[in-house]
Amino acid sequence: CRVCTRIAGRFAALDREQRLRLRPLQWAQRDEWSSVRELRAQRDLRLELHVIDETGAWASGGEAMLRALERLPQLAPLARTLRLPLLRRTVEPGYRWFAANRARFAFLAGSFRNRSFGAS
Repeated sequence: CRVCTRIAGRFAALDREQRLRLRPLQWAQRDEWSSVRELRAQRDLRLELHVIDETGAWASGGEAMLRALERLPQLAPLARTLRLPLLRRTVEPGYRWFAANRARFAFLAGSFRNRSFGAS
């Protein structure tokens, strides 16, 4: 969706050291990674964010968001804060609420264009 694309674009802009390899959902159809094929067979990938690390381990939803934040030095403190016991319980419900209501956040997408999203 446009909101997800906008967020991915923001991540790409912050990712100066290229710690993330951001891919649109449509790339999962062509992806050679066996973990992507397995993930696609188990769930509807359109419902949430997915992160696959360098070992092939994957996470989805709020945990995936935390793992992506941890990779970006500017956002890693936010991830550490959200992993604190009291706040950790709110991550998944907060992520689910945002995902279920993302159409309401379409204004975030604006006329954003990102040249780096989807690049190898």
